[in-house]
Amino acid sequence: MIGLGLGVTRAANAGSWWLPGAAMQADFYRYRAMLLGATVSPKQLITTTHATTGYAERSDDTFQLFQPNEPRITDKGLLFENAATNLMPKSNTFDQWTAVNMTVTANAVLGPFGEMDADTLTSAASGAPLQLYNSAAVSSSTAYTYSVFVKAGTATTAEIRETTLGSAVFDLAAGTVTSGTGEIKVYANGWYRLSVEYTTGASQTTWTGKVLFTAGDWSKTLHVAAAQLEAGTRATSYIPTTTTAATRAADDIKMVPSGSLPFPGFNVSEGTMLVDWYVEEIGGIQTAFSLNDGTALEFINAGAKVGGSVDADVEMWARNASGTQAFLTHIGGYVAGQRCRQAVAWKANDFVSSLNGGAPLTDTTAALPTLTTLQLGAAGASIVSSFTSINSYMRSIAYFPTRMSNADLQALKFAE
Repeated sequence: MIGLGLGVTRAANAGSWWLPGAAMQADFYRYRAMLLGATVSPKQLITTTHATTGYAERSDDTFQLFQPNEPRITDKGLLFENAATNLMPKSNTFDQWTAVNMTVTANAVLGPFGEMDADTLTSAASGAPLQLYNSAAVSSSTAYTYSVFVKAGTATTAEIRETTLGSAVFDLAAGTVTSGTGEIKVYANGWYRLSVEYTTGASQTTWTGKVLFTAGDWSKTLHVAAAQLEAGTRATSYIPTTTTAATRAADDIKMVPSGSLPFPGFNVSEGTMLVDWYVEEIGGIQTAFSLNDGTALEFINAGAKVGGSVDADVEMWARNASGTQAFLTHIGGYVAGQRCRQAVAWKANDFVSSLNGGAPLTDTTAALPTLTTLQLGAAGASIVSSFTSINSYMRSIAYFPTRMSNADLQALKFAE
């Protein structure tokens, strides 16, 4: 038995679920990991800095709550998100919002997060509009996403609105958007998350978010939970608020280092990395991993738009103190709603990247950077201008201490 210094030992007949030749592999969605031939817990491989609680989705469309500094690992993978702020106060106490032609019964039904904390709206027998609203401070000329979890009661349609910018109407039986521009996402036990995204006006400083019954839906019920208003173009994981806005910290996750190496078994002369993650949306820098020295001078970064200007491009960018050494671009390779599998390899004057098994891109005039840290699912603000994560779930990552051949790199993929 060989000790590895991680509270585990390697047996001579260790299991072989990992890829041949891998020195490190983590299949987060299966909650298993390997380091130097020994099976370990994924949590033993990583350090997590995440100063707030946070939710993550499971594959059965339910949610799991995680404590501060706990990696958000479910059977969908390891969740990485940038920091975000829910600007909507009283996000789950709708009886403290303003009700017009309706009543609100607090904590009436089981909510989407498994607690008896969702409220029931009952529309009046007559009158219009049938609406519930609350307001939050915002900045002008800025994109925001407003979302609410809604479940059908005796009413099967619902509308969410920002007073001056627009609305969308949703069919809670069919799970569709029937009017306006919005998004509907299904969750367990009949819950849907409804969302709209608008850019505030040039002088707008207040967002009034509403939930409405459709006109004429008198004496009906809807169930609501977990409202959120956040900067950006999509709804991120729910952030509870009380009387003021609340912020969810970014998921800052790194491999446990080994002296000056990013992790045990790392080869400073050459290597190959394979990473597989979900694409939630296209937009901005989304770094799948960053091998670096803790500065913006020495790194290998991989992911979407990691150094270029096009959101839909998947790239590998390597640089050292002398400047950029390799920059490889898979044009238009990033597709929302699909998985992304990027394999990159490196040694002196020999850098390569393959996307989803496609033809490898190469650079044969690149020097190696100094690499002491492996950051997963993001690049920190010390590496790029701001913290930039994939804002989604990483399924798997693996490292090989050799520069694989182009043919092997192209064929490399995780077992399903």
